[in-house]
Amino acid sequence: MRQALYVAALAIALGCGTAKEAALTPPGPLTLMSVNIASGAGDRFRTADHRVGQGAFVARSSAEVVGLQEVDVGVDRSGDADTAARVAAAASPGFATCAFAVVDPPHLRGDGTRLARCEAGAIVFGVGFRGDDPFAADDRGTPSGIMDGDDSLNPTGVDRGADALYGNALIVAAPWEVEATYTVALPMDASGPRAPDTLLDRLARESPDVDAIAALAAHNDATRRRRGIEPRSALVARIRKPGTTALSVITTHLESAGPSELRGAQLDALVAIARVEQQRNDHRVVVLGDFNMPSSEARPALAAAGFVLAAPTEAAADIDQIWVDATLVIDAATRAPTDGASDHAYAPIATVR
Repeated sequence: MRQALYVAALAIALGCGTAKEAALTPPGPLTLMSVNIASGAGDRFRTADHRVGQGAFVARSSAEVVGLQEVDVGVDRSGDADTAARVAAAASPGFATCAFAVVDPPHLRGDGTRLARCEAGAIVFGVGFRGDDPFAADDRGTPSGIMDGDDSLNPTGVDRGADALYGNALIVAAPWEVEATYTVALPMDASGPRAPDTLLDRLARESPDVDAIAALAAHNDATRRRRGIEPRSALVARIRKPGTTALSVITTHLESAGPSELRGAQLDALVAIARVEQQRNDHRVVVLGDFNMPSSEARPALAAAGFVLAAPTEAAADIDQIWVDATLVIDAATRAPTDGASDHAYAPIATVR
């Protein structure tokens, strides 16, 4: 059954370029935003009304692609909701009617990617970790689960279900279309390991098959079984407007509580993913998310890979970042006050082409 799901999902969610791509026109302007929706920051951010407010914030940004971090799917503390879908539907009613690439709940492909195609576009989710992942298991083998430590609205608790998911998401508005997606687990400690370059090359350069996705799934599962604070991942989506060239968007959320060496290892793994996507899409690549480090610390690794920061630097709001390949043109960049939509004061917004 699992292999059949891979085949069905791959037919929809994964693709590769053709010789015709060089003749296609550039995609034109694209407005992007990154916002942490604070599912881990307390009950006040997890209510249905607050998701509506977050959707309104997204709508006001006029962003066509929005990277979300701290996304809960099927987790007790968020009322078992798909929080990315709640935010997207509040931003545009056309995101309320969707069909999943993998039909059976929790609608996950083996690598942890969840794709929903909607009337208004698409919602892509990439697992950081699941409630039953043993990354911080105690001596009895009990996983730490996805925790709710805030009893202000409901009793505290831990969700250890296999269908309780936490990670990153992308909201992609039409006419942009999602051509391919995958999720890569990032290192759990400063010594790695990260996804092998040979595997990343297969995902980026070839038409990924069941074996490639199975290898990625095995890497992700093995990574989340290593002892550590909290697994992190990078979600990749290749998007395109009809008749134009494709562009890769990568969103992530690096570790906050661990040592700087761990964030550095995760950043290096993220850059490795970005480099193969640069080769795949002729440098049309954007990397965005919550880096949990100031842009000055992220810059050396990203600049060495040919990326520039596409958002103003502000000392109090610089961990949320948008980096774009230097060959892209930045038409506008700002940081929008979240006004309580997040526990982060600002969200970066950039328009590129």
